[in-house]
Amino acid sequence: MELYDLLPPTSMISIADIGAMLLDSNRPFYHGLVEVGRARVFAFEPDKTECDKLNLVMGNGYRIFPNFVGDGGPATYYQTN
Repeated sequence: MELYDLLPPTSMISIADIGAMLLDSNRPFYHGLVEVGRARVFAFEPDKTECDKLNLVMGNGYRIFPNFVGDGGPATYYQTN
């Protein structure tokens, strides 16, 4: 059974992906929902190179922004792999 099988047939969900870099695959685990038109994704990836790549390969249903998500105050960014 897929996640979209559990949703009402006309429902559309919004997904927020904070730190959208793809590490182990070429599609995120929720991509099936986007493919069948049941979800739209608003993603944030502050690494500009990765953000540009995601915007090229992810296609319709995705909006990826090159921004940090925080409380608006100063903070330290720790980039990890």
